[in-house]
Formats: sequence, structure tokens, C-alpha cells
Amino acid sequence: RIFSADETNIKFHEVSDTALAPQGVKRVGSACKVSSSDGCTLMVTMDMTTSQLTPPLIIYKGTFGGTLMKKWQSFSKALVVFTEKHWMTQQVFILYLQHLRRLCPGHDKIGFIIDKASMHTSNEVSDWIQETNLTEKPVIVYDFVEAGMTFIYQPPDVVINKPLKDAMKKTYGKYRNEIAQIFSPGDTIQVSREKLTELILQAYERINEENMENMYIRQAFDLCGLNPYADENSIARNFVAHLDSLSMTSAYQALIDHNRALDLDKDK
Repeated sequence: RIFSADETNIKFHEVSDTALAPQGVKRVGSACKVSSSDGCTLMVTMDMTTSQLTPPLIIYKGTFGGTLMKKWQSFSKALVVFTEKHWMTQQVFILYLQHLRRLCPGHDKIGFIIDKASMHTSNEVSDWIQETNLTEKPVIVYDFVEAGMTFIYQPPDVVINKPLKDAMKKTYGKYRNEIAQIFSPGDTIQVSREKLTELILQAYERINEENMENMYIRQAFDLCGLNPYADENSIARNFVAHLDSLSMTSAYQALIDHNRALDLDKDK
């Protein structure tokens, strides 16, 4: 099993920055207010083998190890934890790796690709992986996406984060339509943790259903040159095509221009 993961922020209210209005109207807005809650951090994990998203890690704002975390401990559809600022920590990352192991019973080894954020590369995490690899299965074999390169070859960043957030907006929009009849203009819409978790899982289900027919999660590992089972020619062909497509974007082109080697023979 080969996995790649990335953290992304999810707001309690995933709203679009566009609206439908009659032509010529000068002021457009929403009649309903939304709460200013922080939302959550979502660890999005892609499974190359099954071309599916694995059950997510969701980090809400709260006390690590506190009452809320104990309340959610028995929830089986996702790993739900709480931290002071709903951010990833070393302790939560270790819990996540344990969660990943539980998803692969009977396997001897799993591959894991993640970015070089400090909580992923700390000595505490590295020591834990090395120690538990001696006594627990599956063994975790991990590698890192180089800093500043996640938008180029980290599969979740390249392929999944945008469609997942788009799916979240659709599920949230459907939810708002369902409750619209009980709201009056000016009322504030509240979204509970339970409801946000439900919306996240609905978005995951949408992505996974799409991958039953179009396995773009699996294809993303080829696209990013990270399929260890692909032959070298296939990796080169897919990754070069991917880089060529990225060269059309200003961000990638600026990166290339900044790091291009100086041609000392240019003026000769």
C-alpha cells in the first residue's frame, strides 16, 4: 500500500466567491449571516493501491486528550482529535500514523509520502517510527516531498485538494438549501462539529465514487513520478508531461526562471 497525505484547512462555511444575480444589480449579498468559527484542519490521504481517499483525520479546536476528544474516540468513520488551534502537532501526527497502520491489517509494509513540515520531520516522530517498526506491522517506509515543491509533485496538492473543497461547497450548499426555510434574513447559520464532519464525509464519498470509474487518485502517483512500481520510461513520460503543463502557470514559471542555471556562453 502506497499513501500520500497533505493537510488542508476547512472552514465551517465553504462558500463561493461568486453569486447569481440579475444583470445590472449593483449590490449583491447573502440574506443569511454565517458564524466566524475557525473550522478545522483535514489530513487528506490518498491510497494509490485502491485509488480511494482513506478515512480522514479531522482536527478541531479544543483540548488535546480532553472530554471532547474522548467523546469522539469511538467514532469509526474518521479519526477526530482536538488541539488548541486545530493545527497538526507531533502527538497528533503519531496518532495519525497509528490510524494509518490500523487501515492496513495483514500488510507487512506501507509506503508513505508527506511534505517536510516540522511536525512530520521531528526527532520525536522519526524515533517513534523507527522504534515501532521493530515490533509492529505494517512497517512504515516514508519519504518527503521537498520544501517548496508540494504544488509540483505532492499528489493531494496537485490532484485532490481543489476537487475535495469543491465537493465540500456542494454538500454545504445543499445543506443550506435544506435549512433555508427555517431561517429569516439576518439569522446566523451555525454548523456543529457533527454536521461539518458529516459534510466532509459526504465530500469524501463523492470523490471515492468518482474514482470507481475514473481512477485519477491512482493516476496522480504516476503523474507526480511517485509510483514505485512503474517503469522508468513511464515515470519520465508522465512526469515530464506534468511539468510541461505546469510551465503554463506563472508560479511554476517564476520558480523555473529563478533557479535556471546561468549560461556563461550566452554572449559568445
